[in-house]
Amino acid sequence: MIKEDLSPAELEELLLAKISEYGAKVEELQEAGIKEARAKIKYSVEYAKEYLKIKATKKEDGKGRTDKEAEAYATLNTAELELEYEIAKAQRRAIEEAIKNLALEIDALRSIYSFKKVELEKTV
Repeated sequence: MIKEDLSPAELEELLLAKISEYGAKVEELQEAGIKEARAKIKYSVEYAKEYLKIKATKKEDGKGRTDKEAEAYATLNTAELELEYEIAKAQRRAIEEAIKNLALEIDALRSIYSFKKVELEKTV
């Protein structure tokens, strides 16, 4: 919360700090996006490898594996990678939300700053 008795100079300082924090979060978002993309690619590639590996094998009766069997096998053997991807995606989304909240704070601070500045100019 913003204290009501802040001077325009204090508000300006707070506003600059929030803008700096916003910039840092944008950089963090870019890094999180790259991390998410890498996790997704790694998961997808390993899933495909596992799927193809089981499809290339035969059952004891000499018949080939079904698509469902291959999917189940691939899912089991890549669960950890899928988890890493989902975590990376959730982290990116959390950073996006933090950026939205910071943008709202910055807009509010700008409005309060403008109001306080006009108010101060009227008294001088």
